[in-house]
Amino acid sequence: MSKNVLITGGGLVGTNTAIKFAEEGHNVFIYDIKPVWVDLMYPFKEKIKLLKGNILDIEYLSKIVRKNSIEGIIHTAAIADAFEANAAGAYTTFKVNVEGTLNVLEVARKEGLRRVIYTSTGAVYGERKDLKPIKETDPLNPIGIYPYTKYMGEKVVEMYRKFCGVDAIIVRLSHVYGMGYTKRRHLMEIAVWNVLEGREVKEEAGGDYSANYTFVKDVAEGLFILYSANKTKYEVYNLGEERNYTLFEVAEAVQKAIPESRIKIGPGLGRWPERALLRGPMDMTRMKEEFNFKFSWTLEEAVKEYAKWVKKQIDSKKY
Repeated sequence: MSKNVLITGGGLVGTNTAIKFAEEGHNVFIYDIKPVWVDLMYPFKEKIKLLKGNILDIEYLSKIVRKNSIEGIIHTAAIADAFEANAAGAYTTFKVNVEGTLNVLEVARKEGLRRVIYTSTGAVYGERKDLKPIKETDPLNPIGIYPYTKYMGEKVVEMYRKFCGVDAIIVRLSHVYGMGYTKRRHLMEIAVWNVLEGREVKEEAGGDYSANYTFVKDVAEGLFILYSANKTKYEVYNLGEERNYTLFEVAEAVQKAIPESRIKIGPGLGRWPERALLRGPMDMTRMKEEFNFKFSWTLEEAVKEYAKWVKKQIDSKKY
């Protein structure tokens, strides 16, 4: 039996999660201030509907939920990285990331929704130079406007779960990449786009910088599992790769996916810690033991799939 699910935010995670839910037979409503049809969604036009709306407009959000008989919400809408947050400033980022989350939870409470999934970030853990795997129970130390507002969003989720009867789950994602997103933030995205556009990628340093890059299709699968479960054991789950990849490894994966690549990168950390502080991979024990969750995509397979999509965008001039 199909169910109606609202996904706030039509970005990378929101788009791919919508596709996953549609594949599983759900009716999906993407709620975004500037909703855009991504080519990946076209096969599911009967199942996915775009709705224009501001996450800060709680009355309109409530109306949308009632009008479309929404059962639950996957909340991905946010000012979603450090650079955007710094550019927007603390006040605006707080409004979107914290007040927006408050609105989603209040609507869920008033309308008696089944469940809310709040997509947080591994950045709430802060810097972990020892690069050891990070557990959900580890202390949090958000550094910067973006991770701090996502941390505050987590506290709002906790409040509504503990005191307001809302079944809300926090899911911490990490370095998500993949199809449906044309921005170029980290080396993987920069390299794939640049080499397919015929340009050389050259970094004097940075090859030793590592992060737990996570393919968006695996993220969508995990979010679907957590939403669909009758009951969950925990309130917080990590959803990120169990190992870090160095930028040397990323460059090698891009080279294999696109043999004509021209990528040169030197050793050391380079400029990349300025974009994302060093930390270890996600400990995925909770997801594995409770749901037998496994990542389906290797780095090489995922980069190859991503490169195919990017080439399609470049060839069709859709970006």
